[in-house]
Amino acid sequence: SVDADGYSLEGSVACRALPGFDPVEHPRIGFFVIVEDSELALSYSYRCQYEFEDCEIGKKLIDKLEKQFPNNEDIKAVKAIFVHWGA
Repeated sequence: SVDADGYSLEGSVACRALPGFDPVEHPRIGFFVIVEDSELALSYSYRCQYEFEDCEIGKKLIDKLEKQFPNNEDIKAVKAIFVHWGA
């Protein structure tokens, strides 16, 4: 679901997928997820290139994506926009 603070996701995991986990001792379990959006980086590249705004934000995002996907040519092409415009 989506609310003012972000997204909320609920799910279930089979007991056999969590060996050693004792639900009596720990009735709740949590996890952390990061979602990087390459389309968001592309949007920042347009703002940087045409409106000269948010260049640093987009550059930081594209640097993270490049670390995760170092051989992705699309990411390299978007990064070139930020480098060209001095971000």
